[in-house]
Amino acid sequence: MNLAEALTALREAATPGVWDVETLPETGESRVYVPPVDLLRDDYMPVAPGGVTQADAELIVALVNNLPEIVAALQAVEKVRRIHRPLDAVEIRSNTRQQVCTGCGTDAGNWERWPCPTIRALGGVS
Repeated sequence: MNLAEALTALREAATPGVWDVETLPETGESRVYVPPVDLLRDDYMPVAPGGVTQADAELIVALVNNLPEIVAALQAVEKVRRIHRPLDAVEIRSNTRQQVCTGCGTDAGNWERWPCPTIRALGGVS
């Protein structure tokens, strides 16, 4: 299971809806709230009733609420990586083996050496 699949599974198992943060002015304590499971109720349920730091709560809420976009970006990167894979080739002039990119070649035989600029831009080989 890759990261996108793992995150999707976690999100599907979690409470659906838009999560929220509340910071109590009296204590400065922050709480993460999720929508009620009972749709007849309109109050949110605290996830961490003991409280977390405001920064932690905001991070949790931002990640949960933006998870579909994060997963889509991860899946797009994986698609690009599947196109730009190494391929063993022989350099005709020097008769040496080298790796070239399967996504950066031309019909004229001009191939980009692996790792190509696209893979390097994605942070290298993984």
